[in-house]
Amino acid sequence: MTKLLDRHQGRTERGQEGTRKRPVVLGTLSVRVDPSAERMAIDSAIEAGVPLVIANILRLRPMPTTLALVGPELVAEGLVSPADLEARPPWLLTLVDLLKVRARSTLEVAPQARALLGETVEYDEAAVAKQWRDPATAERLRAVRGALAAVEPWEPEAIEPVLRAVAERLGVGLGKVAQPLRVALTGSAASPGIDQVLWLMGREKALRRIDAAVSHIESSGAAQENR
Repeated sequence: MTKLLDRHQGRTERGQEGTRKRPVVLGTLSVRVDPSAERMAIDSAIEAGVPLVIANILRLRPMPTTLALVGPELVAEGLVSPADLEARPPWLLTLVDLLKVRARSTLEVAPQARALLGETVEYDEAAVAKQWRDPATAERLRAVRGALAAVEPWEPEAIEPVLRAVAERLGVGLGKVAQPLRVALTGSAASPGIDQVLWLMGREKALRRIDAAVSHIESSGAAQENR
């Protein structure tokens, strides 16, 4: 049984910061969210101009109306343009579907997307220390870059075998290639599937981030040698 806990259309509540709109909340007691309740919650949030909160963090299925909630937040963060919302709905739906797993509110999707779509990436120190400590990391990232530059078409189904082939050619497990690459691309050791990350990010941005990671690794190594 699925229950719509709250369906507000511009209703407000008062707090220390004054009057503010309350979000639409969708709670569920079942494994699957009832489609009618799901659509009602999404439409209600859009109409009210408020975020949609999934009370138990169950995933909503990707659908065009989802973009009406998350799309404006992505635009506000400078991660996509309004034209992208019109021209690339399948790409955006995949992005939202991958990121909302870790998001309780629709407002939490755009900040997560910054790691994939932003112009710069911030490296997590713990991830760097663990995943880039191997002296061969820069060499492996260069090998991955060369292979990715030639991938056609730029699709997850074509990218994943290429990464496996690079790992096999280097004589290491896939993790020795994928994990350092994940940090190079997202700054973190945790992300959606690496093939999906590469596809969503796009070839040019992915190659730029790999180049930046190699430079970072080499400059850090040189700094340590000069100590």
